[in-house]
Amino acid sequence: MNSTNNGLGKVKFPLIIVALLLIVLTSAVLFGVRTFSLRYEGTKEETLSETKKEKKFQKKKKKKVEKDGTLTEISSLGDTAPASNLLGNCYVITDGTKIFFKNQYDGSEIYSYSGSGSVGSLNRISSHTAGQMYYYKDYIYYTDWIDDKNVPGSVAIYRAKADGSAEEMLMPFDTDSFYLILEALADGKLYFTFNKEAADGKSIYQMDLETLNVQLLYTIPVDMSTEFSLVNATKNGLYFKDKEGLKKLNLENKKIELVIKGFDAMYYTIYKGYVYYTQSKKGKYDKNIVRRVFLDGSDDELIYTAKESWIYDITVCVLNDKLFILTDSEPDTSDPQGNIYACELDGSKFGIISDKANLFGMTDNAIYYGFSDESKITETNTVCKRFEATRSAPTYKRDVSGEGKISDEYLFLDPEALNKAWVTCKNYTNFYNPQSQGLYKIDYLYYDENGELYKNSWKNIDGKDYYFGEDGRMYSQEFTPDGYFVGVDGTVSNFIAPFKFVYSEYPNAGMHISTDKYNEDNTEGFYKGDKTSTVIDRGQVYELTNTNIFATTSFSEEEAAQMEAGYSMYIKGNSLFCTVTGKEEYNEDFQGECIGLKQSKFPDIEFKLVKNAESGRYVLKVKRGIDSKVIPLSFMIYSGSVYVMKDAKLDIYKADALSEPPVETTFADYNTSFREVIAESGENPDEFYFKGNIVYFDGNNTYSITKLNMYN
Repeated sequence: MNSTNNGLGKVKFPLIIVALLLIVLTSAVLFGVRTFSLRYEGTKEETLSETKKEKKFQKKKKKKVEKDGTLTEISSLGDTAPASNLLGNCYVITDGTKIFFKNQYDGSEIYSYSGSGSVGSLNRISSHTAGQMYYYKDYIYYTDWIDDKNVPGSVAIYRAKADGSAEEMLMPFDTDSFYLILEALADGKLYFTFNKEAADGKSIYQMDLETLNVQLLYTIPVDMSTEFSLVNATKNGLYFKDKEGLKKLNLENKKIELVIKGFDAMYYTIYKGYVYYTQSKKGKYDKNIVRRVFLDGSDDELIYTAKESWIYDITVCVLNDKLFILTDSEPDTSDPQGNIYACELDGSKFGIISDKANLFGMTDNAIYYGFSDESKITETNTVCKRFEATRSAPTYKRDVSGEGKISDEYLFLDPEALNKAWVTCKNYTNFYNPQSQGLYKIDYLYYDENGELYKNSWKNIDGKDYYFGEDGRMYSQEFTPDGYFVGVDGTVSNFIAPFKFVYSEYPNAGMHISTDKYNEDNTEGFYKGDKTSTVIDRGQVYELTNTNIFATTSFSEEEAAQMEAGYSMYIKGNSLFCTVTGKEEYNEDFQGECIGLKQSKFPDIEFKLVKNAESGRYVLKVKRGIDSKVIPLSFMIYSGSVYVMKDAKLDIYKADALSEPPVETTFADYNTSFREVIAESGENPDEFYFKGNIVYFDGNNTYSITKLNMYN
């Protein structure tokens, strides 16, 4: 399941790197490949055995009503959608007329659609990639990251007008866990859970959508918190789970009642007195199963066991007396898969809805589903390649009557009609992009009048020439295979380094470059990616492919003066929430005056702001637990090809004798020597490994690097 900000599953996460130590975290959420479905039907043998099973269930249900008839009236509530739509991560919602959905054909942004197939009206509501979303009185409420580094906070609750005319941020939050989940919408109240940092428990809040007033209801202690709390709103209280079991919060007196002791589930929903729940390999269980248990803890029984070895996660949703079971493969596999099944509440009359679907949503009378390609992104399986496949995969629909009758499959939205002229593809990155004001860049593709994607060639469009790669991506701010440099707009232009923006965006930061991958003799303490870097002669500059630029985090003396003990802050570049413990005198280990910091994300690492004697700025540094070495904490600000002037100077210092003068050379000579040494060792001389600090750059023309230093 998907969630923004460490929600219910697949989500994008921002990068944090402790220079020479911490592993870079990446993610990208892009969609694709084919969708096909089978009719909902079972075999004759299944029907006969299931009839017996159904009779057994009805007899058990009757006995249960006699035991406690009030419990059978309890179900999870949803004002404008079935409550368990959350477990499909709110892929679709409705206002009763239009369908709002996370449009996988355009970066999962929020769109409305009225119509069917290729005939209808498609309208963008928000460019945000929502986590969970709900409709209420002409507004759509949803969560998303705050990607813009100039806007305070890391995650937020937003709302947008259902006609797309306006949107606003309602509540920003500072958190380094990125845990913010809109759990339920019932009786005009939006219930959500939030976790600020690892040392805190998960807090349950209520937002009144009429007044927008927010009330803290309860905080689950950190030692009792599970991965997902899964708040379910019912007419007699809020249900949630923790390590002790399933609990209920009384909204009137705020008392907590343990309902089912030892209740253990990944996901769950409540329907007519039963708790339907799953256990999956994603949740560290041995099997992928669906079970149900009565609200008094009795009659805990198995509904379904998934047999396929590829299944990683399993979810159960309820609509009109039918169970819908979703199975999904592990992210980043080469062959992603997903199935949707339907059955009666006791597991009888089991049938398949689709054997190629992992997007699922519900309204009060229909289900919607499609397929999202989440195969691992590689140098050949690119974001744009997956995007092309997505735009050939339709979204389907089946009606579900109040009596639970499921219709045949029919087309909801065919993307073929969208494949005309220019289209854009969101390509998520590990660094802030000032052009998009987020952690992504926009790639451009072009479909001709026949719906074919331009590839592997120059194309003249409206009098201008553009080059399109083998995955259909328009080249931008890079050299084409035949040696032309193209600018931001994709047309041939004078060379300007694509990372020019880093100098203005991070004017006070120390910067260093690092190839993505290192040989085995040079890996200890280094960030190690999986992309091979090479050096290409581009005339006046060398191009270093697959290379990253990192920056240190620092604060001015004026900013540091406000940091008294107890002051809390979210350091955006490093995705770190910390609290000031106090100002300190000169610290021998950190070599400077310090401001102490407390954080819980990395409990074995000591963090301090250290005053630089020359600049007066306070630099964020860490003391590593493995060797007690103090190093600056840095974060990625660019990734791609880095350009170094051919006559760039390079000073090489001895790491264990910093007071000695450096060896002075040029980058060109270093590259030549590097190739010779690597070749003599029997390794591939075309694979380049390098790490060095940026000292100067060409600020007048190309913005390429003109001087570096490195430590051996």
